[in-house]
Amino acid sequence: MHGRNWLVRRAERRLAPDLGKLIHIASSSRIFWSWLLPCLIIGFVFGTIGQFVSPANSSDHTPDRFQNMPVYLVTCVLTGLVLWSLTFGMAFRKLLVFDGGMVASYAQERTTRIFRWSQVAPESIKVVTSHDGSSPAALLVAKEVTRLGVTGKYALVFCSEGPPDPHPAGGRVPNRRFWTFESNQDPAPLVRSIQDGMVAARIPGAEWIASQSLPPAVVTSKTALD
Repeated sequence: MHGRNWLVRRAERRLAPDLGKLIHIASSSRIFWSWLLPCLIIGFVFGTIGQFVSPANSSDHTPDRFQNMPVYLVTCVLTGLVLWSLTFGMAFRKLLVFDGGMVASYAQERTTRIFRWSQVAPESIKVVTSHDGSSPAALLVAKEVTRLGVTGKYALVFCSEGPPDPHPAGGRVPNRRFWTFESNQDPAPLVRSIQDGMVAARIPGAEWIASQSLPPAVVTSKTALD
């Protein structure tokens, strides 16, 4: 299965007893190239500051600054690249589809988000794309909407119902929220795996998920989900 790295395998071992077999992995990735130049500039700033920290073999009369330019340049560039590599932690996201539901943010147990099929509204599942290639999720408006991935060409949208939240008037109302997962991958395999999982779980209306979600709907302006 493509994308089954060690983090996925670890999450699979942890969640399989509760959610069953892993049936699909959807990937969302975006390399932040626009951050490369600022990180390199910061690297040169740190490298320059380092040159003014007096080394042991320098004196007030013979300061040892910028004497070895190749080492200085390599150090600055490497510092910038190390800083830029830290953005990789935000550049890759995955949505795991199990027999019993979907899982996101699974790197740590305390951050794991589990969407059981019984909590997902089949009629809310849709795939959208923008007319100009920009982030389609940016055009979706709802009272509660959360992104699960980085920006991409397609956005899977669904509504889930979590544990009830206290109502301001004293009652309790369902905690309903919309979620989006953007990716540049073909959304059809993800949608069909969700449909297969929900049909197997006998969720009413699940058999229409693929037909209502594919092909992706094109959004051209702000669109309300509620």
